[in-house]
Amino acid sequence: MKKIQKSKSSPQRKIIIILVAIILVALGSAAVYARYNSSQDSNNPSNDGTTTNETNLDPATDEQKQAGDEQKQNSADSETNEEENTDTLSVTITAFNQNGTQVQIRSLINEVSSAGSCVLTLENNKGIIITKTSDIQAQPSSSSCKGFDLTTDEVTPGTWKATISVTIGSQTGNANKTLTIQ
Repeated sequence: MKKIQKSKSSPQRKIIIILVAIILVALGSAAVYARYNSSQDSNNPSNDGTTTNETNLDPATDEQKQAGDEQKQNSADSETNEEENTDTLSVTITAFNQNGTQVQIRSLINEVSSAGSCVLTLENNKGIIITKTSDIQAQPSSSSCKGFDLTTDEVTPGTWKATISVTIGSQTGNANKTLTIQ
């Protein structure tokens, strides 16, 4: 029978393997470092095409000052417009339902409030005008008029222009819709 001999690793071989591993790790680390630094530099180009990580601390030029002043004015104008628009409510007629002799008109208001009033004005092509009022009902993210319920005895068949006017404090808003009663 043949015996299989175990070969003993020489200490020199182990040292060579460890040195090769250390060199590979060092080269990999250097490659990652070089790649990271080159991508950082490419994000900060200077005016002459070279890259720099320095901050310009020179006083602002007249052109830069003018651009800053224009930006401030635009911002101030924007804030003024927003303040002017706070007195306007967005009102939408969301439903017009006729069920036999019952006519229902519903609305949506972009403000959350339970105080205020809604006025429905209906006008037909014969000049007949009907006016109804309603309170406001608050909902989680908006409000609505509590609703307008009419009968076909009040609103005769034909085309009617409906206008809902809403007032909450100093804010007002309107919605218009043409309705056909049958």
